[in-house]
Amino acid sequence: MNYYLRNMSIGNKMKKMIVFVVLWSILTIPLTLFSQGKKLDFKTDFARFKTEDNKDIYVEIYYSFLREGLTYLHTNESFQAGCLLQTYIQKGKKAMRVDSLVITDTVQSLEEISATQKFTEQTNIELAPGEYKLFSRLTDLVSKKSVVDSQSLKLAPFSGEKLTMSDIQLAARIARQAKAENKFDKSGLRVMPNASLAYGTGFSHLLYYAEIYNLKFRPNEKASTFRTSYIIKDPNGNIVKQVEGAVRQKPGNSAVINGSFDLTDLVSGFYTFSIEVIDDADGSKAISSKNFSIYKPEDFIVKTTSKPLPKVEVRVNEFKDMDEKSLDAYFDKVKYIALKDEKKIFKKLDRNGKINFLLEFWARRDPEPLTKVNERKEQYLQLLRYADEKFATGKKAGWKTDRARVLLVYGRPDEIERFPSDNSYKAYQVWHYYNLLGGVNFYFVDFRQVGDFILVHSNHPDEVHQEDWRDMYARLR
Repeated sequence: MNYYLRNMSIGNKMKKMIVFVVLWSILTIPLTLFSQGKKLDFKTDFARFKTEDNKDIYVEIYYSFLREGLTYLHTNESFQAGCLLQTYIQKGKKAMRVDSLVITDTVQSLEEISATQKFTEQTNIELAPGEYKLFSRLTDLVSKKSVVDSQSLKLAPFSGEKLTMSDIQLAARIARQAKAENKFDKSGLRVMPNASLAYGTGFSHLLYYAEIYNLKFRPNEKASTFRTSYIIKDPNGNIVKQVEGAVRQKPGNSAVINGSFDLTDLVSGFYTFSIEVIDDADGSKAISSKNFSIYKPEDFIVKTTSKPLPKVEVRVNEFKDMDEKSLDAYFDKVKYIALKDEKKIFKKLDRNGKINFLLEFWARRDPEPLTKVNERKEQYLQLLRYADEKFATGKKAGWKTDRARVLLVYGRPDEIERFPSDNSYKAYQVWHYYNLLGGVNFYFVDFRQVGDFILVHSNHPDEVHQEDWRDMYARLR
């Protein structure tokens, strides 16, 4: 028995075209636009699988983006949004489009949209062995904003005899599905991908799917079994979780393995998940690995809630003489470190409420509440002044720049590499944080060549990801 049950359907093109025309007919009517003020947070991933004839490689390309990153049109009865997802494969100087999807969304109220809701999509394609470049572009059809993600795609032939494995696919949900009905169905399962490869608060279970090939299948022998082991390592190679799987009967020359890992006890950082398979017939082994990340905001918040907060009356009330417009302007400068619920609450308050809110906002972040000085607040305001002084360009205030946001959220970098412009590239900077999540880098390009360095790539799970940033954004055309 071989597990090569694939669904190559990518949807009805005529249906996509109808949706596209309908959406654009809506756009021709003067309507109010509502942006959630969030980035699309477009993420892509892929997994490689063996085909039945083993001539080509079966590739699944996964996508995800935040629902609240879309811009919505307000009609009389609802809010509508739409986006265009296009995928291209490049080999050498030749490129072809392999998929084009229009995704629409309608809600009765923007309150229906939450921070954890994501759209998930997938493209299935067979490709000959070789080295490719994968480009995926997501365009908001209302705001016209777009984001591109690119990855190198190396396709090596699977062995025809040696024990081997597919890539590990990380999933958001896995359920039994007897009959393949859509692109997410395979091997009797519906596997919804987790293209972000990220986990954290409220999403702490790692679900996985993988395939094993070339098992020595001897149904009448006791050795017709195989074993699996599962390991999670931190960036230093230390094992932080390890589980020995049960001995399994071989269903045939190939097999499917899927399951879950509880990541609740792991702290924020980057990790590697590995599956090792041992064929009991001859002791042969195969291993497959996948990188993922964990980000929990609470890991970076000073936990002072158990301590008694000083009464606001004993502190100098610097906000008491501010009008509401000034209070809003002040909060704009500190909202980089505000929680989502705090932002929502602040918007609904009147002037007196906002004054008390700001006093308590800083009190909750005070690492030493019983001292006169709020060290966290002083540090933030010092960095704010530095950003205004060093990063301002033209009419754009320094605190509004990408470098300022990174500085205010993550603090001063451990090292900054500065690369001036030359005949081939625009000026760019690389900020290194060696102790953040096991090592994080931020890449900024002076895209317009006016001194305003834009964040174009980072390996932080909550930031923009664009591995091909140097050629896409820094290269002079």
